[in-house]
Amino acid sequence: MKEYGMRLSPMRLILIFTVFSTTAIVKGEGGQYFRVRPRNSSVLEGGEVTIPCEVGNRVGIVQWVKDGFAYVIQPSK
Repeated sequence: MKEYGMRLSPMRLILIFTVFSTTAIVKGEGGQYFRVRPRNSSVLEGGEVTIPCEVGNRVGIVQWVKDGFAYVIQPSK
């Protein structure tokens, strides 16, 4: 008996889950949003910079990521 279906790889399943999860959060009532949006900042090498950011209706964690590396993880409040 032939099977007429598409076999999904684990990566494809993760992608599909992520898309549907994100869609549910964005379309859901009271979804997350930037209360204060991050802005571009400049700093001299070795200096410190604070990037303001506030997320309204926050669910889960907020994570800063650059080039696939997580810099800061803030637990949900």
